[in-house]
Amino acid sequence: MHRYLLATTAIAALATPLSAQTVISDDRTQPVRTSTIKNGSPDSIRIAKEGSVVVGSGTAVTMDSNHGITNEGEIEITNANGATGIAAAAGTTGNIVNSGTITIDETYTPEDIDKDGDADGPFAVGTGRAGIRTQGAHTGDISNSGKIVVEGNDSAGIALGGPLAGDFTHNGETSVLGSDSVAVSAQDITGDVRLAGKVIAKGEGAVGAHFGGDVDGAMVVQGQVSSTGYRYPTPPSDASKLDADDKLQGGSALVIEGDVTGGIVLAAAPGKPGDDEDEGEDGEDEGGEDEDGEGDPADNTDQDKDGIPDAQEGTAAVVSAGEAPAMVVGAEDRDIAIGPVAGSGNNFGLIVEGGILGDGVYAGVDGNGLVIGGRGGAVSIAGGIANS
Repeated sequence: MHRYLLATTAIAALATPLSAQTVISDDRTQPVRTSTIKNGSPDSIRIAKEGSVVVGSGTAVTMDSNHGITNEGEIEITNANGATGIAAAAGTTGNIVNSGTITIDETYTPEDIDKDGDADGPFAVGTGRAGIRTQGAHTGDISNSGKIVVEGNDSAGIALGGPLAGDFTHNGETSVLGSDSVAVSAQDITGDVRLAGKVIAKGEGAVGAHFGGDVDGAMVVQGQVSSTGYRYPTPPSDASKLDADDKLQGGSALVIEGDVTGGIVLAAAPGKPGDDEDEGEDGEDEGGEDEDGEGDPADNTDQDKDGIPDAQEGTAAVVSAGEAPAMVVGAEDRDIAIGPVAGSGNNFGLIVEGGILGDGVYAGVDGNGLVIGGRGGAVSIAGGIANS
């Protein structure tokens, strides 16, 4: 069982607020905007499970008034440069919640041009795409428990273009394919960060999750965060036939370039009842009660008391296939400070319970797991690092 408590429980999965909203339960082929969705008047938008917004270009759903957007259905744009699934204009207020699918892709597929048995050419040809994008400062929580797929160079799964006054919660799957792209990109966040589920980046210079600003709350990583520039992260039986475009170098899986006031935890899923270190020989906690003295811990669905049902929690796996470090803490142009994790006992600033793997994969490529500092700015970590 975890021995620490999060700074807040606000990083739990966000519920859609009860408020007036316009529900899209049909198939729309024209963009929609919060400012005009209700017969020309503003309102919150909820795309129901049976609803969709599939357009040819531009932005499918725009928040241009202080009204939230919830997608439980489908948002899709194909073969359009600069396309965005959900965009929030700078200065707007409202939660953005995705539990459905957002697909911003292209029909391009690399072909085996030289007939040597593997594909050739770039991973993607389009540019400037995003699944969810804020275009400046935004107030409201942002949550993804669904699936976001983006194909394109210089693109992003989720891109926060300015400071976020709210929590950022990721329990779903976000993947991006293309050079210099990033699956999750954020600036300053006044709130907590939860990075669970899957965050995947593939392409030359592609980064899994990049936090470029300060996080005023806690940061918990509890899922798969990966990056690679390789076409084949698992080498074929005969790697000698691979071309240069098969072994491009990606960026890091997780980059933290700002202060994190509430510390960083690469967490593991809570242990099952009966797995605690202080158990007696009969497999029960000594005294026969949980740590609160409230009886059978098997009746407690939130053993670590972080506000998230244990069945929904995973274990952090931060993985880079290539020369880029799997996890980087530090910036080039400023000093940063990582604060203590609440309830960690010794007030550690960085707790690693999950896994970090930097694997060069191919001969002559050195892998690096966790790299702290060394980029120009100093890094201070309150209480140090705890690695289990």
